This record gives sequence, C-alpha cells and structure tokens, in this order.
Amino acid sequence: MFTAMSERKITILGAGVTGLSCALALLKRTRCQSIEILEQETLDSLPLKPGHGLLLMQNGVKALQALGMDGLLSNSTVIKRAVFRDNKGIPIRVDELDSVYCVTRSEIIAALKSALPGNCLRLNQHVERVIVGSGTSVHERQI
Repeated sequence: MFTAMSERKITILGAGVTGLSCALALLKRTRCQSIEILEQETLDSLPLKPGHGLLLMQNGVKALQALGMDGLLSNSTVIKRAVFRDNKGIPIRVDELDSVYCVTRSEIIAALKSALPGNCLRLNQHVERVIVGSGTSVHERQI
C-alpha cells in the first residue's frame, strides 16, 4: 500500500547545507509535516564551526530561489570577474561572471534553519545504523 508523502515520517541525517535544504524542499514540495533532522553537533559546538566562504554559482542561486531563500543573497558580495594567475602572479585567464555570489556557509545554514519549523532539528544525535524499508524489503547500513 502506498503512503502519501504528507503522511510519511522522514529523518534526515546532518544539518549542513544539504540536509537543511533537503528538509526545506520536502516541506515546501510535498507538504510532509513530519521531518526530523538529526545533527551530531551540540548547541555549544555549533558556533565553533562557522564554515568557509563559498562562491555560489548560478545553479546554487537557482536552488536558493526554488526554496524561496534567495533573499539571503541581498547582503552578499557579487563576484563579477575571476582572474587566474600563474605562480608568478601573471594573469593567465580572466572570466566574466554572472550571478555569482560570495557567501559563508554559516550564513546559508542560518537562513535555512530560520525557514524551518523550530521543532524539526535535534542536536547531539549520534546515529550508528540506518534501517530502510518496509514489508519484506529491509536494508540495514552501519554508519
């Protein structure tokens, strides 16, 4: 028997950019209301992991737009040109860029978290194995 997405319970492992984006997409596209994100970090250790600066290319911008999150780019730096240099600093290639932004991982994560219901993220969770399936088809994986 098929279970409608809105009735399923979904668990996502990891509250990084991918996990949070996946949760937000599922909430917006499937109307699934039972999504749980398990993250191994604690409330104390999260601020210690700010992440790196990222160049968000057009596909990333389109993904944020599809999630309704492109507003987070309003304070980000637009990168219009990339200059590639050899080991002596001499330019060897120049590329003009369109819709490329410099953002930090922590900015993206904060924006995605703020768009999700507060009760779906569970910190300090350690997953040892995952069992996927129903009925006679069950698969287990050690993590």
